[in-house]
Amino acid sequence: LSAFFHWRKRMVLEAGLFLIFVHLLYVFSFCSFQLYYQMAQSGIKVPSRSVQYLIQFLWGFTDNMIIRFEPFLVITYLWLRNKYRDEKEQMREESL
Repeated sequence: LSAFFHWRKRMVLEAGLFLIFVHLLYVFSFCSFQLYYQMAQSGIKVPSRSVQYLIQFLWGFTDNMIIRFEPFLVITYLWLRNKYRDEKEQMREESL
């Protein structure tokens, strides 16, 4: 993608932080989902049904949507960020 984008260090850092955040969310939601599943299988009373449904949804959404869609999200983010930067520089040049 370097032919399409001029990547600045800050943009690469932001994209890397986004990837790290998504993967931490993936690990957290998977571990939490497995913990609730094991508690239910062992007969331990789960603290809250709504929390259980929320964690199950978070795991499903992260696994099925975000992880598979992640490369497109990063490309879209970099494109929008680059577009915003170009418009800002263009406005600055017009004002001079």
